[in-house]
Amino acid sequence: WPAAAWARFPQAKKVRIATTAASHGLQYCVLDVEAGDATIAQAPGWIAEQHKIRALWPTIYIQESNLAALRAACHGLSYSIWLAWWNHPAQVAGTIGTQLGPVNGPDGYDVSRFYNAAWQPQT
Repeated sequence: WPAAAWARFPQAKKVRIATTAASHGLQYCVLDVEAGDATIAQAPGWIAEQHKIRALWPTIYIQESNLAALRAACHGLSYSIWLAWWNHPAQVAGTIGTQLGPVNGPDGYDVSRFYNAAWQPQT
């Protein structure tokens, strides 16, 4: 996002999301695993790279329909899951948050609910 877009939400926690597994570093705390972005097969390597640099909160953003495959691919690794499951009313076990859906309009954005107060993006 450009600076003006970030400025629209001055009180919000800012989360930088990597859309490719080649993008890792302390500025990214989330890897976007969905069509057109990183793949499930790339997630374990990204998580490992984040741990090498002592990133505190490696998190994978993924849609609910791919959750079981992600968990199988990343079995034994330490990471968080931010789930894309629009309008789902309850927390899914083992996840730190759920994307609830978009706010439409000319300046649309997505809204998520986080369940774990200890999860903090790195800024």
